[in-house]
Amino acid sequence: MTKFTLALLLLLAPGMSLAQSVEKKYSLELTDPNQPMSLEVEMRNGSVSVEGYSGKNVEITATITPLSQKELEADENIHRRHKQNIKQRYKSKDHGEPEKKTRSKTGLKSVRNATMNLEIEESDNEVEISSEFSTSRIDLVVKVPSTSALEVELYKGGDVIVSNLSGPIEIETWQGDIVARQISGPIVAETHSRTIEVEFASLSKENPSSLTTYSGDIDITLGNKLAAKVNVQNYQGEILSGLDEEFVTTESVKRNKKGNKQEIVVGGQVSAVVNGGGQELSLITYSGDVYVRKQ
Repeated sequence: MTKFTLALLLLLAPGMSLAQSVEKKYSLELTDPNQPMSLEVEMRNGSVSVEGYSGKNVEITATITPLSQKELEADENIHRRHKQNIKQRYKSKDHGEPEKKTRSKTGLKSVRNATMNLEIEESDNEVEISSEFSTSRIDLVVKVPSTSALEVELYKGGDVIVSNLSGPIEIETWQGDIVARQISGPIVAETHSRTIEVEFASLSKENPSSLTTYSGDIDITLGNKLAAKVNVQNYQGEILSGLDEEFVTTESVKRNKKGNKQEIVVGGQVSAVVNGGGQELSLITYSGDVYVRKQ
């Protein structure tokens, strides 16, 4: 087994502008280039773009931009409240330990830690890229073999954009859009209030796909020959379809084999059987609109 680990620490020089960006590029060789790989990305602040290509290396471009004073203060306030909540929960329990004394700060000034930490690790074709709490925004552009499996978690900053991948995909964002083009999935994508836009080249026969957003829109495009069962749960928004097939209200009957309970559920979901039916694709939004298009 081979292992590659890269830790990048960026220190701002005294004369360096807070708005000035730094670009870093890395080419990462896999342990076994002839075997499938997986990529896991976990970022606090920035954007992530992942593109599948015919090569065998992982090509990484990281653009680091120091946060503004206003952004830093907002992050520090969130971090401070988090620490206070932890401290309060700790104090609420009787641990039998003396409370930590408050030390004087008279004559001292706070030194801003203008650093950024980016870690890239490869082990047996499993690549992990992560950046914890930092004073910089990191915009990642990554090129991976097109058959790669992908998992991305992004807290804030920008969007997640994925293209030309045929492996399984999992994406979770809090404040950014999710855009996926020419993928085969399966894909499981979730965001709170932003848009999910997916263009399917095909659908995995092994596992279903699911797109979920609480108040954002969902916009999908299906290939003309793609066979699927498209299920939509949409409570307060519109459903707009360009399919030849009609959406119909579905119903289900559930029976508890261990008891006498039976449940019949009518409504709450509409479905369309596309090109004779195939793998299930679930689109779920509470108050957003759903767009279903043909390529």
